[in-house]
Amino acid sequence: MNFNQVNTEQDAYWLGFIMADGYLYSNKKKGRYQLIIGLAEKDKGHLIKLAQEFKINHCLQYIRQNKSWRLTISNKQIYTNLRRLRDEKIENRAFPEMNNNLKRHFIRGFFDGDGCVHYDTKRGTHISIWTPEKKLLQQMQRCLIKGVNLHSNSLHKSKTKNCYYIQYSGNWQGCRILNYLYKDSNVYLDRKFELAQKIIKKYYDIAFKNNPYSGKRYNKKDSEKVVNLFKQNNNVKQTATQLKISRNSIYRMLQKVGLKDTNL
Repeated sequence: MNFNQVNTEQDAYWLGFIMADGYLYSNKKKGRYQLIIGLAEKDKGHLIKLAQEFKINHCLQYIRQNKSWRLTISNKQIYTNLRRLRDEKIENRAFPEMNNNLKRHFIRGFFDGDGCVHYDTKRGTHISIWTPEKKLLQQMQRCLIKGVNLHSNSLHKSKTKNCYYIQYSGNWQGCRILNYLYKDSNVYLDRKFELAQKIIKKYYDIAFKNNPYSGKRYNKKDSEKVVNLFKQNNNVKQTATQLKISRNSIYRMLQKVGLKDTNL
């Protein structure tokens, strides 16, 4: 694997992961051309997976100051190919050329590097991807919208960091996104994959079976049905359970007509 071309799931995934978490370093005078990736101590195994994919000499070093591991790959050909795929100017970085069937693997790699999935029983599932590369993020979002049929295409700029992010909330959207990214995949960050599998197993029926709202945007008739049912029970959680819709979607519909859950 040297990224001369992106032809396999492994190529696409690791390219996405490297574009999220990798750093390219060169020193022409000393003849150094390196790919450097650092991960938290708990993710050491993922760096070992990557080193095995390259099948070349590497250095895996423990950094005591922040309790992390750093992988250094010294190879001019790999450096050159990655530099070609990853423009030095952040604003120019875009989706690398690859077949459409490989794009979800690239996004999964990027998500494992710079994405976040959070779940708790009260707030549900929350998924986000953060990066300073606005153009690339917009292109990845379009792939998600097409592949998952998401209801939102909003992109946000962080108020505290020099980066952009996309964010999706609710068990319906969360389950569908994670299923799109991790279904039948062979390479992934273990801890994110395990959490994804738990969420998919728990909410698969809501996201894919017996759901009249699955796979379509909410129209005026849908909203009226939600509002009328909410007026009867005055409880968002109960309404969500009956209609099999995420609570976040219901909150948005209620907000449009000036209603709110008094049980919060």
